[in-house]
Parts: sequence; structure tokens; C-alpha cells
Amino acid sequence: MPIEPELYELFGQTVICENPGPITAYTPVGSTTPAPALDAYGRHILGDGTTPSVSAAAWGAPVTYKCRLEYSEKITQDAQGRNRVSSGRAYLMGVFPEITTESRVTVDEIQPALRNPVLINVTTDNDQYGPQNTILHFE
Repeated sequence: MPIEPELYELFGQTVICENPGPITAYTPVGSTTPAPALDAYGRHILGDGTTPSVSAAAWGAPVTYKCRLEYSEKITQDAQGRNRVSSGRAYLMGVFPEITTESRVTVDEIQPALRNPVLINVTTDNDQYGPQNTILHFE
């Protein structure tokens, strides 16, 4: 069943998703060198917090999705089944199984701290015709 034009007009915002690539190098556990800092996704970063170090996992090519952003508190379950408070959601038009909780999401926000929210859960809405859209729940 095609999507109604009125509903499609609600999806006027965008979100950029990047999936993690393979880790190419790492710091051994018994090493005497200090461990680098980690970002919110558990990836190694340098002291300035911007440039990835050699032990960082590379991110895949960024993909832009049309979405509708909603900011309100809602209780959802994370990947381990624990209840978490989601402060925002991105409703994507379509089903995207390649997006997981390990994906890096970039939201067009004015505040730098809110540009890369941590994904709590990724769900798919279904109706009588099958899967319809993907929802990204983030903190």
C-alpha cells in the first residue's frame, strides 16, 4: 500500500547514519601505554576528542535518511531487555535493517552535545500490510 502524501510531508527532517567498520588495530591489555579515551560509542579517540586514533574503528559511508524527529520522554527496552528512558526518536520512512544500536547517528542540532545521540533501540512498526517504518530510539 503506498504511503499517503500527507504523512510523507511530516518527514521533512534528515538523519545521517554510519555503521562501524572493522577494528584494524588495538592497544594490548598488558601494554604500558595509557589507554586512549573512549567516545559514547566505545571507540578510541585522541585527547582532543575529535581525531580518531589508529585503534579507532572506521565508520562506513554516511547515509542520509528522511525522517521525523520527536523529542519527548518514552520508556523503551534496550538490546538487553532493560527498560530505558528514550528522550527522542527518529521515525524513518521505510524499513532499514542495516541500522543497529552500534550505528552512529548524526542529527541536525544546534547544540554540539546533541548531534550524535546514543541509540538505545531500533524498532520496526508493522501493520496488516507488513513492516512500514523504522524507529530510532535515542538518549
